[in-house]
Amino acid sequence: MTKDERQKTKDEGRKTNAFAARRSVKIVLLVLVVGVSVVAILYQRVDARAREDRARRADVIIVLGSAVWANERPSPSLNARMQHAIALYHQ
Repeated sequence: MTKDERQKTKDEGRKTNAFAARRSVKIVLLVLVVGVSVVAILYQRVDARAREDRARRADVIIVLGSAVWANERPSPSLNARMQHAIALYHQ
């Protein structure tokens, strides 16, 4: 193999490596864009559903989830849920 042939083989190898690197970057970017899009769409749908108020009359109200602290005080999130339940009860 001559010096020119060896150089040509090296150049082709570099081109192949550069092509593979660009392709990998494109794939990673595509995966990131798809992932961010999915998260954004899911967030929008959950947010839209959370804004719906489908309250109706009931004999009981159950307030689920959140913490009660050691001194038997409700956490801020549980307190907000209980206040909302009380407001619904008085409607």
